[in-house]
Amino acid sequence: MMNNPPRRLRSDIRGSIALEFALTIPIILIILVGEFLFTDLMFCSMKTTLLAHTFANLESSSTTGYVTQSSVQDDFTYGTPFVINPLKAASTKLRVSGVWSDGSGNGVVDWSQAYNDAPYLKGQVVSLNVTTPPKKGVFFLMTEASYKPSLNGVFGLQLPNQISDAILTVPRNFAYISCADCS
Repeated sequence: MMNNPPRRLRSDIRGSIALEFALTIPIILIILVGEFLFTDLMFCSMKTTLLAHTFANLESSSTTGYVTQSSVQDDFTYGTPFVINPLKAASTKLRVSGVWSDGSGNGVVDWSQAYNDAPYLKGQVVSLNVTTPPKKGVFFLMTEASYKPSLNGVFGLQLPNQISDAILTVPRNFAYISCADCS
């Protein structure tokens, strides 16, 4: 016979700490994994912004007033892995385009070059995504960078979203930068 087991179990605290641990550890692990994912996404976002700003600065500081398809492709090929490191350059898309403002918040592409992406076509109308449209006839270099984050080495996850950034810069030394052999 049992001598009133509920009363005996109520006063026995030997397994309570193990039970509390078992109940709280999943919550703690979810918080830790969430912090890791958030930190990784913030790092990817900062690197993508750095990539866009670096190439905008590089191409807008032309001292000759023109770039060539091979010079831009060399910048992409050698510069992207350096700037995006330790992230994978293969997951990066980069596009630099010479764009004329049409005065309504859109731009008309004069030339475009891309890395792991398709360049815009000459004459294509693109949105400048600005709150105050520049005057008609102003030349910009539009640099767009995107990165698809991957956590394959850690959790086996492939995040579906793209992290991207775009920047418009005016040429530093000239009113216009041409690229005769660019698309």
